[in-house]
Amino acid sequence: MKLLITCRLVKCESHASEMDNIIQETKEFFEGACNSLLINADKDPIIDDKLHTRP
Repeated sequence: MKLLITCRLVKCESHASEMDNIIQETKEFFEGACNSLLINADKDPIIDDKLHTRP
């Protein structure tokens, strides 16, 4: 019984670690995507004009 509980705890910890990795990779992806959009917005005069002509 003790071995079974230990195995389940290890499995849960492994899944938690996998989820942490997925969350970190997702954060990094969105940070990169947002930074890319901001950089491209600075280079695109159409987007830049729309941003500066708002009331």
